[in-house]
Amino acid sequence: MAFSPPEQPQVQVVKPTLAKVRKHAYLFHFYPNATLKGMVNGIEDVILMTCSRVSIDGGSFDEITADYVNYRESKPGKYTPGQLTLTVKPDEDGKIFEFIDAWKRIIFDPESGAMAHARHYECSGELEVLTISGQPIKRWKFVGLWLQTVPTMDFDYSASEELEVDLTLKYRYFTLA
Repeated sequence: MAFSPPEQPQVQVVKPTLAKVRKHAYLFHFYPNATLKGMVNGIEDVILMTCSRVSIDGGSFDEITADYVNYRESKPGKYTPGQLTLTVKPDEDGKIFEFIDAWKRIIFDPESGAMAHARHYECSGELEVLTISGQPIKRWKFVGLWLQTVPTMDFDYSASEELEVDLTLKYRYFTLA
């Protein structure tokens, strides 16, 4: 009888994968005003933008210092509105680009040099945070939105990632809806 060593148990080595797991999705509901609807053909009452990144600067108050006989007191002063930055992927038919261009021309028309009144370019919108299954978690309503910076678009033929645009908007105020 020949000696045979005991069988070694089969050990399977599992390498962990570093898959990027998303816990939330961000959806921005943009409600264009009548002036914008008149400038862009076929624009919807609500423009939905899926965002990969969102940044909300809540605004700030200037500080007012009051000097009294025996003490000094600080109080909130003038409110400076915040800004909202959305990183969005443009839609297939380019309506977002058309919309941004029309919005920019309402605020300042480079051909005539005319600047519009706020009632012509301010709009409203809602930011909705969704679970991965699509259930809403939170919603913020933004009032008095206007385009602060026109997005820069870098086109690189060799890049493998999809085109994304950063929209920086100012707003008068926001509430938790």
